[in-house]
Parts: sequence; structure tokens; C-alpha cells
Amino acid sequence: MSSLPNSGTMLPPAVRYAKIIGTVGSGVLAGLYYTHSRHTIPSLLESSVPTEKMVKSFKKIKETTDRPMLYTLLASTSSFAYVSYYLYSNPPDVSVAKTTFSSSSFIPSTTTEYPLGYEWAMYGASTVLLAIVIPYSQIILKKAKSSLLAAAESVEQNEKRKMGVQVVDDRKVKRDLEEWSSRSTFRAGLAGAATVIAVFALAG
Repeated sequence: MSSLPNSGTMLPPAVRYAKIIGTVGSGVLAGLYYTHSRHTIPSLLESSVPTEKMVKSFKKIKETTDRPMLYTLLASTSSFAYVSYYLYSNPPDVSVAKTTFSSSSFIPSTTTEYPLGYEWAMYGASTVLLAIVIPYSQIILKKAKSSLLAAAESVEQNEKRKMGVQVVDDRKVKRDLEEWSSRSTFRAGLAGAATVIAVFALAG
């Protein structure tokens, strides 16, 4: 029985590690995006804390998690891209016999084919899904994010100067938080879908 050189333990260590890094990283991203979008921000909105504290909390969350999440996103996307490219460039070296019958002859004709496989396409799909996260964040989430961070800066400057005046619009802050929360959920879906596809590819 023939074995596939690009499956299981026959893969080079770098490819096997890349599969794991990409899958784990995308899973972590999916969890963090979902937690921030559907738990952390909604919890802030449902609490009785002043909007000044809400925007400061939002800024703290972004400062703490943005850079690690970006690095994780880049590592996962690069890993999936590498695995997809390797598998595409090194298709399974296994032959499949295909028997055909001709209407002009009773003798069957047998040919040998070498299928490319589909595992590379699954990792390619995961790569695309994760790659969409960056432009989506920069375009769709930028307005609400910039508004909330600007509000947080205003609050901090007001506290430093001890002016004691209202510097944020409560309704706008809550609207921006709701917008950011609902739109950020889509990123969790992208990362989650990438993880599910990668897990299926690993299981196969």
C-alpha cells in the first residue's frame, strides 16, 4: 500500500509545525475576537460605570491586546500560506488506476493518474480568511475605534488638568462601542472559520 509523502509523519518538521502554529493561532484569535466583541464590550455597556471609564477601558484593552493579536495573526496567516504552498508544490506521489472501456474494443484500457489532492486548498482558504481580517479592521472598524480612542485621550487630558468638565458625549460613546462590538464579531467568524477548516485538514 502506497503512502503519501506530504501527509502525517512524512511531512518535513517545518510544515508540521506550521500547521500547528496556524491552527492554534487562528483558534486563539477567534476566541479573543469573540470575547472582546460579545462579552467584554457588552459588559461595559450594561454596567453602570461612567462613559469616561468606558472609553479608558476600551483604550486599555486595545493597548494591551492589539500588538500581540497582530503578531499572532501574521504568524498564523504566514504559517497557513507556507503549508498551502508546500502542499501545492509537492502533490501526493500516489497513483490511481483508472479503467475505461472503448466502444470499439472489448479490452479495457487502464491509465494511471496522479491526483493533486485538496489539502493545500483548505490551508489556502484558511490563509485568505485570516488575511481578510487586517483590511477589514483597518476599513470597517477604523471610524469607531478612532472615535473611542480620541474620547479616551480627551478624558485623560481632562483628568490631568483637573478641569472637572464633561468632555465626551455619552450617547456617541455608547453608539461607537455598540458599532465596534457588532462589527468586530465578523472578525471572530473569519478566524473561527479558518480554524475549523484547518482542523478538518489536520484530521484528514
